[in-house]
Amino acid sequence: MFPKLIFVLLLLAGVTLYWWRRRALPWPALLFIASVFLSRVYWKIAGTTVRCEQLTALLLFAWFFLDLLRRKTTWRWRWPAVLVLAFFPLMLLSSLLASPAPLQSLKKSLLYLPYFLAFLALDHYLFSWAKLREAWRAFYVFGAAAVSLSLAGFYLLFFGVNVGMVRSEYGSLWLRGTMVIPNIMGSTAVIVFLAALLRVTGERPVRRQGMALDMTVLAVSFTVAVMSYSRVAWIGMLGGALFIAFLRRRTLRLKQAVAVLLLLLGCGALLVLTNVRSARLEFDTRHIQYLGEYGEPRLDVDRTLPPDRQTKGIGYLRKVRGLIKNEPHDKWRFKVARAALDDWQHSPLIGRGSDSLQLMNPLDLYGGVYHFYISLTGVAILHDWGLIGLALYAAFVLLAFVQLARSCRSPGEGEWRETATALLAVLAVSTFMYQISTTLQLSIFWCLFAFYAAAMSQRPWRTAPAETASQ
Repeated sequence: MFPKLIFVLLLLAGVTLYWWRRRALPWPALLFIASVFLSRVYWKIAGTTVRCEQLTALLLFAWFFLDLLRRKTTWRWRWPAVLVLAFFPLMLLSSLLASPAPLQSLKKSLLYLPYFLAFLALDHYLFSWAKLREAWRAFYVFGAAAVSLSLAGFYLLFFGVNVGMVRSEYGSLWLRGTMVIPNIMGSTAVIVFLAALLRVTGERPVRRQGMALDMTVLAVSFTVAVMSYSRVAWIGMLGGALFIAFLRRRTLRLKQAVAVLLLLLGCGALLVLTNVRSARLEFDTRHIQYLGEYGEPRLDVDRTLPPDRQTKGIGYLRKVRGLIKNEPHDKWRFKVARAALDDWQHSPLIGRGSDSLQLMNPLDLYGGVYHFYISLTGVAILHDWGLIGLALYAAFVLLAFVQLARSCRSPGEGEWRETATALLAVLAVSTFMYQISTTLQLSIFWCLFAFYAAAMSQRPWRTAPAETASQ
């Protein structure tokens, strides 16, 4: 079973240790950044799911509010943040005026409030490019730790230890890790993979020890992305690697490219040897579906599987063949998308309210019944918050992409260009991946948006000399 308490203790200890060594950011800001990689940790309180990341988001805003009162920081309006914050009143308006269940939709909208408050606080704390660079470094470190723990959770199965990191479904194992579903685990691993790849192929040479650590993170994140059994993660990782190769086309050295390629080929060989039809990964009882991944007896149910769906490792070849034909998940996504678009036409401008499609069709997910969860980010925004919401989302993403692309070619310091390049690659690839498996209801989506908003407000090539002098 998934050990929630142990992971909370690891989160607190890891963040405290990191903050003790590098005090560039407030402890609550680091805690929130680290918690985005633990979306698995939640509790049921009064019929509502309360996630650990929501609590850390509220703590971050409370700390920020106290800093405002003590005048340790100043209030500033920056236009990129306004574009994002405009979502929340739109959520409330659409839920009250257009939802078939206004009060329930309003309750769903209020669950987003901690994320908006954390976004506001984080955007203020990242007022300089040095702060943004430090926050991105923390994001990379905690992301690397999360994917490493997830990988360890999988291989513990070889020794008969099950910590609820793995899902058994459709005759294959899926690595769920520390994230809420395997697809999001895969997309998160891809983000860490891109950050590591950019560090390995960076403009500035790094110490041998630092290079070894980054190569290790690259190998682990690649392995986790593949073992998530998520096709969108595989496509995103390949597309992201090609995008980075394009961005590095003038500075990438042949030695770097060969080293990375050999490392990834070695990881692929290890995956084939240890994951495909391994005797230690066969579950022949035909009654294992969730392998204790929820950590709750009510949800860790056994579901009888047909004989041809017995789990015998990770079926990579079957998944590759699925790239060119629809799987049950694809049919579900397209069916829900069509239902959402049909329902959206009742209120095209402001949408139908937060999660209203599910509220109109309250079916049992865990009993195996078809359910109306919109997994495509663009369709979810259009249905719930209408054309206005989709315009806000598209405008922010497009403007962020243009601004970050400009920053990559700026005459400023090399470290700023590296940070901007990393954010640009993550923005491009995560926007694609989240169109298949949305993270709107998780903090990682809004944390990344805070990074983008802060980067859009930076002009380090103008302020770097003054900051350097002041330091």
